[in-house]
Amino acid sequence: MAISLADIKRSVSGAPRIVFYGVQGIGKSTFAAMAEAPVFIPIEDGCGDLTDPEGTPLHVEAFPRPDTYSEVLECIGSLAVGEHNFRTCVIDSLDKLEPMLWDYVCKEHSKKSIEDFGYGKGYTIALKEWRNLLDGLDALRARGMATILLAHSAVVKVEPPETDPYDRYQMRLHKSADATVCEWADAVLFANYKVTTVSSGGQGSERRRGISDGSRVICTTERAAWRAKNRYRMPDQLPLDWAAVSQYLPKINQPV
Repeated sequence: MAISLADIKRSVSGAPRIVFYGVQGIGKSTFAAMAEAPVFIPIEDGCGDLTDPEGTPLHVEAFPRPDTYSEVLECIGSLAVGEHNFRTCVIDSLDKLEPMLWDYVCKEHSKKSIEDFGYGKGYTIALKEWRNLLDGLDALRARGMATILLAHSAVVKVEPPETDPYDRYQMRLHKSADATVCEWADAVLFANYKVTTVSSGGQGSERRRGISDGSRVICTTERAAWRAKNRYRMPDQLPLDWAAVSQYLPKINQPV
């Protein structure tokens, strides 16, 4: 087949694929519930008693809580082929899903635990299943559905070869799964409480400590202290509010 300049087409942004993680109780489920026409796949109990910033109850649609990874795939499959008006698929949360995925992989290979494969091979095999899950979510994207994957944060030690070790926030997942999911996503957003440092003590004994007034922020750009990225030209920080984020996202089409 001959290809010419006439075959060049302008790329079209698809429905957003968002990873949203943060510290315990920051409001991850509430954030996702404010998205456009969401449906939850509730791996944990996080969407039962949600309220908006004004305290009004949020009544979100959700599948029955799945007991196995296979049931999670069934939920995604039903959204991919069925007729519905949902526009956003929310998985709550990835770190609760990961043990279910490991259990599925172990049963497929007649192992008792992910460590029984030896030499980290279990995590490599599990990574193939993570990619299968993400392919399923891309099938939803082909229908015009956005995805929001929620996760809790963990503090991990980073040991780069050129600098001293330091701590950073990232998702509470195995490092290979964390890297794969983040590479797939269009935006990796980290939610935390805004902290300001102040000095205390006299001359020669000055110390700096962090204080917070309880305000919450979303970090959208990679820093040494946290993993983040976005492809939507968001500012480095935004208030923790769906409206603040959604103004930068492409419009979600009606699922076909």
